[in-house]
Amino acid sequence: SRTRPTLVTSTIPTQSVEEVPEEPVKKEEDNKEVRIEDETDEQDGDVDKLLPAPLVYRIKDYVRGFESKRRNLPEEKQKIKNEESFIKALSWLQEADRLLISAGAGLSCAAGLDFHSEDFIHQAFGTSNGNLSTRPDLFSTLGKQNNGGFSLEPNLSYINYILIRRNYPQSLVYQKLKQITQSFNSSNPESNNNNKSFFIVTSNFDGLFHQSSFPLDHSFYSPQGDLSFIQCNWPCSSTSVWPADIVASKIKKQRLLDYLTFVEQEEKCPKCAHGFEYNINISPNFLGHQYKQQAEDFEAWKEDGKRGGKKVVVLEIGVGMNTPAVLRWPNEQMVEEGEGNVKLIRINKSKEDSMVPQELGENGVSLNLDALVAVELLLE
Repeated sequence: SRTRPTLVTSTIPTQSVEEVPEEPVKKEEDNKEVRIEDETDEQDGDVDKLLPAPLVYRIKDYVRGFESKRRNLPEEKQKIKNEESFIKALSWLQEADRLLISAGAGLSCAAGLDFHSEDFIHQAFGTSNGNLSTRPDLFSTLGKQNNGGFSLEPNLSYINYILIRRNYPQSLVYQKLKQITQSFNSSNPESNNNNKSFFIVTSNFDGLFHQSSFPLDHSFYSPQGDLSFIQCNWPCSSTSVWPADIVASKIKKQRLLDYLTFVEQEEKCPKCAHGFEYNINISPNFLGHQYKQQAEDFEAWKEDGKRGGKKVVVLEIGVGMNTPAVLRWPNEQMVEEGEGNVKLIRINKSKEDSMVPQELGENGVSLNLDALVAVELLLE
């Protein structure tokens, strides 16, 4: 069996101001809050109105077509329902007091959003959209490498915030997953148990949980960052993070003729005049300080679950081995330390990535299924 390194119990980011590179220029006012002034008028500042209707419809058509190809025939679904692993997973879910949704890239891939897919970038956007047609995938538009970090490209990068983070179409897999959480939401009239609760931790920075209107107040942790924020790519301080909307709101609607030319010049960090990058963990410059409260909420939720022998189910969806220390190994550790009260349902369409370690014994099951198929069946 695989040897897994020992993990620390806490998932709270440990980055401190001292760990950040020194500022290039020391100024007295550097510690003050800095605002990026928005000089655009109301029409230009309405980010959601910047997307051309043909592009929006094309993305929606792509997502609908993608989802329809992944759904199983009735006889195939019945076969899955009769499998011992599925029966066990369903019973755990029904008997659980608490639900942890641990979501990796495979969940968003089931919604049609794959940052590494050439098929997505060409079929969803077409091949005549200026600079985008020359890119191998959506990931390559997140920024260009610069001194070990990334810089947002003026004419390209904000497509990820405006379209993906703000306006990606509603997807079946997220909507159905939200239905599963309803029975664990104590404030929901359909929930018969006030002691039930759920928490979501995800390595995805695309914001699709927010887009799908999940109730996320103090029940969400995104350790890898969020496309709705940008940061200094120096970085000049540990708090040099701002909402992406502040810069995106400067976009001029008339510059969207080719769908992609968003800003004419690169915006600069107001503290040090270096460039911006997304506040996501794809470079060594990632600033995770602002997610500290989310991490503390997650730790508190787990500790509360240990009290009173509550039954907890970890519903892990689409988590592979690219960054196992973020979700996969902590999920396994949570089960190992759960004294039989914590169960793991591992859903992954990759057979290898769906495997459950022998060390978990009867406390883990593998569902080698596409995320949409698995979530639909667990909901029926």
